This record gives sequence, C-alpha cells and structure tokens, in this order.
Amino acid sequence: TTEPKAAGTWTAMPEELQRAGRFLGEFPNVKRCNQQLLRGIRDAGGKIAFLGAGHLSAAFICLYELQDVIDLVVDDNVNKQGLFMPGSRLPILPATALLERGIKVCLMGVRPEIDDAVRTKNQAFLDYGGRLVSIFPDSRYSLYAADAAALKKAG
Repeated sequence: TTEPKAAGTWTAMPEELQRAGRFLGEFPNVKRCNQQLLRGIRDAGGKIAFLGAGHLSAAFICLYELQDVIDLVVDDNVNKQGLFMPGSRLPILPATALLERGIKVCLMGVRPEIDDAVRTKNQAFLDYGGRLVSIFPDSRYSLYAADAAALKKAG
C-alpha cells in the first residue's frame, strides 16, 4: 500500500469520487440547459459576451459548446486583448466593447468573491440595461438563479 503524502488524503477520496460521479451524471443536462438558455437569448436578438478571459471561462465555453452563441470575451488585461480564447477562437476585447458592440447579457467567469467589484467597474453597462450574471451557482448573481424570462427580454 501507498502511504498518503498528507493527512486525510486517502480518507477524502470516496467523497471526491462521489462528487465526480454526480458531476458526470448531471453534466449532459446542465450542458443542454445552458445551451437552451443562451440560444433563447440569442434568438430574441440579444448579443452575449463573457467577462474574464481565464481558464474557467475557456473551460465553460468549450465544455458546454457555447462558442456559437457567444459574440466575444472581454478582459481588462491589455496583454490578452486582441488575442483569441483557446478552443473557441472568440475575440478578446476590452470591457468597453460591452457597450460598443451592443451586448445585452454578459456572463462573468470570475470568482464570486469579486462579483461586486466587477459589477461596480462595469456600472455603465448595467445602467445601459445590460445584465451581468455569474457562471457560478454559489454567486448571488448566478445565471442559474437569474430569471430566465428576464434574461431573454434583455435580448
């Protein structure tokens, strides 16, 4: 037998395996729901963006196959602007593109702890009528807690 490298390493394994099993079991349904919701927004004439050109956003877009319903990704990091998201080839632009391109719904791919700061920084977008929602279920601005009908009306 292999000794654990840190206390509790092996004792947590069954719980992690159960969590992975739940994720795999729920994934197809969550993927379908995400696609349907975002396609509904697009079909209503709403442009959709993603905020945050990091690995979490890239994974969300690619795993849920959303590249055909998202117009662009915005990020304040000037070193990312002008590049394209890995896997989806969506353009990465400055946050000013939210207003300039007429984006109606913007999905935040940033840690929920900074949601309020991100919303404050993008207040002009919110004042314009844009919707900023988080991809994380535990965010108080979660896409999953948002009123789907209101999101579609944003389009």
